[in-house]
Parts: sequence; C-alpha cells; structure tokens
Amino acid sequence: MRFAIDHPGRVRGLVLIGATAGLRGTPEARAHWDGVLATLSDPVPREFVRRLTEHEFVKAVPPEVVDALTDESAKVPLRVWRAAIEARWREEGDYSTELATIQAPTLILWGERDRRYPRTAQDTLLAGIRGSRLVVFEGAGHMLHIEEPEQCARELSEFVAEVGG
Repeated sequence: MRFAIDHPGRVRGLVLIGATAGLRGTPEARAHWDGVLATLSDPVPREFVRRLTEHEFVKAVPPEVVDALTDESAKVPLRVWRAAIEARWREEGDYSTELATIQAPTLILWGERDRRYPRTAQDTLLAGIRGSRLVVFEGAGHMLHIEEPEQCARELSEFVAEVGG
C-alpha cells in the first residue's frame, strides 16, 4: 500500500491478501506481546514458532507445509521478531487516511475466517480504495494463499490478465 500511495505511476495493479489499512495494535495486544517477547531468547524456540504458525490456519494444511513455514520462521533472530512487533505500535503502518490516493486497480483477497483481520477491515479497504474488488474465500483463514493455493493462484492470474500484466 505504501508503494502504491507514494508511487502511483509505477503501480499497474495492487493485490492485498489478508490485509488491513492499519497495523497498529490495541493496548491489550501490546501488553500481551510485550509479555510473550520478554520470555523468549535466541534462538526463538521452534515450538513457539510452530504454535504461532498453526494459529493462522483454520483449514487442514499438510504437515510438511507447516514444518517448512516453521523452519523458515524459526531462523529469524529474536531482535527481528521484537522489531516487527514494535513497529505495530507506531503510526508508520497506518494507511487509513491515504487509501483514497491509491489509483491502481486493487484486488483484495480475504479468508472469511481470518482471526487477525475481520471483515470490517476489508470493508474499510474496499470503501477507501476506489474501484477495488473483494474476493472472499469461504472457510479460509488469514493464510488463505496456503489454505487455498489453487483458488488464490486463479484469482491472481485473472487479475494480472485484467490489468495487463
């Protein structure tokens, strides 16, 4: 979104998957994450990473996929986890007041059982980005591109063809 806002002439199309206009967390979420991160040390425990990964899914995902995602995320040092979570409390991830400046055709893909970003977040994107289109993946969660890879690939391919990619 930031790139599409800052460089409208360089964006032919924008795809948002499991997105929100603002990443800022609630004070309750901050207290939770501050507590969780305070208990961790490097290397970040694989079981912690696996639980976080599994929490994103609402549909069955092959164990080898969960293992691969866990293995890759477990490589991330604790300082990066902390920086990523800390960024949520700053204003830099809030695009809600700038959505109307996005000029590119925009496809919003969302899993209707997304625990992280509710339908209201998708409606904000839809209302704020002129001409955007929302595709709801029935029964999918936040990681819909992993839970429904064929449908996700089909939607992406059709969108790219529409915008002339």
